[in-house]
Amino acid sequence: MEDVSQQILNNVTNNMNQEQRNSIISKNIATLKKENSENNKYNVDIKPFYYGNEYYMFVYEVFRDIRLVGAPPSAIGKFGGDTDNWMWPRHTGDFSVFRIYANKDNQPADYSPNNVPYKPKRFFPISLKGVKKDDFTMVYGFPGSTQEYIPSYAVKLITEVENPIQIKLREIRLAIMNEDMNSSQKIRIQYSSKYAGVANYWKKWMGENRGLKRLDAINKKEEFEKSFQSWINNNEQSKQSYGILLNEYKNVYEKLTPLSKIEAYLFEGIMTDEMVRFARNFADYKSWQNKPDSILNPIIATVKARGKDMYKDFNLPTDQKMLSKMLEIYYDSISPNYHPEILAQWNKKYKGDWNKCVADISNKTIFTTEDKLIAFLDNFKKSGEKSLEKDPVFTLWYDMASIFNEKILPNVTTYNNQIDSLNRIYMKAQM
Repeated sequence: MEDVSQQILNNVTNNMNQEQRNSIISKNIATLKKENSENNKYNVDIKPFYYGNEYYMFVYEVFRDIRLVGAPPSAIGKFGGDTDNWMWPRHTGDFSVFRIYANKDNQPADYSPNNVPYKPKRFFPISLKGVKKDDFTMVYGFPGSTQEYIPSYAVKLITEVENPIQIKLREIRLAIMNEDMNSSQKIRIQYSSKYAGVANYWKKWMGENRGLKRLDAINKKEEFEKSFQSWINNNEQSKQSYGILLNEYKNVYEKLTPLSKIEAYLFEGIMTDEMVRFARNFADYKSWQNKPDSILNPIIATVKARGKDMYKDFNLPTDQKMLSKMLEIYYDSISPNYHPEILAQWNKKYKGDWNKCVADISNKTIFTTEDKLIAFLDNFKKSGEKSLEKDPVFTLWYDMASIFNEKILPNVTTYNNQIDSLNRIYMKAQM
């Protein structure tokens, strides 16, 4: 591990925009990786810290022959279930033991029956003596990123907009799944893993909001920003560099917030439906028609395999309940400017009865059963394109994706790039 900030930021100047800056940094990273890999003997990773104000290089010797030694039973690995999730201390025995194998020279090697257990120069001994009060404990973690230094505007977006929407939508989906799982052992088996997946971040977001509220995070951030601005205003050089920084944050978050709201309702709502999500497999359907069989057949085989995997744990009535609720909430919560035409048509046709709407479109779509999907794929060359364009579930996915890609994503990308730049400058001022 080495601080390579100077090399990575070489030729980067303060008057560059984010795109110019990123271009030079990417080239410098590529050069440094090549210089330190020793002809690919080592894996080199270079990561930004403090929002790109510092860069550190990590050089890894990678062992590829890794073998499972053992793991506890599922009942121990999942002990505590949702109750224990995101809590501390944890009581789950959620771990596995692996052994690293190397060649006869103790060097990395591809799998071979002749490989032998790797012998490290140093290792932690494992004691079987048990523990007693006040024994030394080391907790080791490897977080992907932290958000300690974000401004109050970002905390408000998370706690007052994104998290409440995401919590509400997941709560609705969990309630529907739970009711159906309690009515049938088959549905319980089909949806237990999905339920746990949805519940995971539902609980995380609730805990996040409670913690931030308990710590009075927004007010503390605002107090810090007042003192930060006062410090800036008392120094002419700092004022020139950072004088309007907080105001720029305010402006960009005011633009981002309504779009983040739409994103939350879209990707935690309609786009979570399994039928709608599966329709994404046909995103490039227009190019399929002219492909030779040698290329098209493997594509179709892949989609069939994905369908087989999805439908084995799919219960149509459960999915219909969730989809109708997500359609209703999106329609009622989001401006008509971000409604696809088909949503307006359905609302008018079914007079706001989204249960009736979903029941009807389920009779007209290929995505309700594996048999329908296979029959459609087997006849794709003959009538697939026209059938797909008439399919209501595919149309819903396609139109929602188009609205996101055309009306939301470009602006969100622009605003997030601006925030990335502001985060770097704000962090630099605090270092």
